[in-house]
Amino acid sequence: MESVAVSSTEGAVRILLGKLADVLSKKCALLRGARDEVQELMDEPESMNASIRDLARKDDDRYNNEQVSKEVPASSPLAPFRRPPILWLRAKTRKQKGTRMVALPRTSTWIKMTR
Repeated sequence: MESVAVSSTEGAVRILLGKLADVLSKKCALLRGARDEVQELMDEPESMNASIRDLARKDDDRYNNEQVSKEVPASSPLAPFRRPPILWLRAKTRKQKGTRMVALPRTSTWIKMTR
């Protein structure tokens, strides 16, 4: 008699664990999507601020060179060409629609964002 009760209890627990696993996997998928959206929302003002700084200091080459030096470290393969990558980046942005290249301040990586 006890084995029947234990067996039915185990069956009920298995069903509940299966349903719980389904719910948790759906929640994880939603959270992953939300994380990507939040990152995109955080990157957009950063990109706008960089554009505003570029426009405000358009004539100040010293500032542009310092900014490039911060974005491309000396150990990078792009180090010998610190100035040209940014010029190339701006030209590529104008030609391609739907794709833009963004150099984030405080990082040394180039990020390609696609809409």
